[in-house]
Amino acid sequence: MSLTPGKEREPLSESQDGFSLVETICVLVILSIVAVVALVRLPSLTEHTREMEINTLKTHLRYVQNRAMGSEVPWSVRFIDAATYRFQKNGADSNLVPPGADITDAKLNPDNDPLTVNLVGLSLGTSLEGGLSDRINFDKMGSPVLDDGTTGLTADISVKDAAGTALFTVTAYTGFIE
Repeated sequence: MSLTPGKEREPLSESQDGFSLVETICVLVILSIVAVVALVRLPSLTEHTREMEINTLKTHLRYVQNRAMGSEVPWSVRFIDAATYRFQKNGADSNLVPPGADITDAKLNPDNDPLTVNLVGLSLGTSLEGGLSDRINFDKMGSPVLDDGTTGLTADISVKDAAGTALFTVTAYTGFIE
C-alpha cells in the first residue's frame, strides 16, 4: 500500500488492528519485572557513601604519612571518638586543612583551631600493635610507629556502619595502606 497525495488511505483489515489489551498488559508486566530486578541489583546510596568515607579516611592517612616523610617530626591521625579524628604534628593537634576538605571548613576556623574530621554514619575502630589505639603515628620513613619510636607495627582500622564492617591495614615498615 502506498500513500500518494489525493488518495485516501484504505481501512485496516481485522488482522491489522494493532495490539490487543492482553498483549499490552503482558508487555507492561515484563517491563515491571525487568525494572524490579535492575533496581535490586543496583548498589544503594548508603554503600556509595560508606565507600566514599573510607576512601577519604585512607586519603587522609596517606596525606599525613606524606607530611611525616617530608619533615623530621612525626605526624599522626588521632581518633577522638568512634566517628571523629584530627591531625597531629609532633603530638600536638594541627590546624592542617585536609585534602578534599570544603574551603568553608577553613573559613569556619578563623582562630586556627585544630580541624576535626567527622565521618558520616560510620564508626571507627583502630588497633595498633603495642596497645596504642587512639592514634596512628608516622615517622620520617612513612612507617607506623609508637610514641617512643618503636617501628615494625601494623595498624588495623575497622569501619562499621549498618551495612557491615570494612577493614583496612597500615602495613608495618612500609606504611602501605590497603
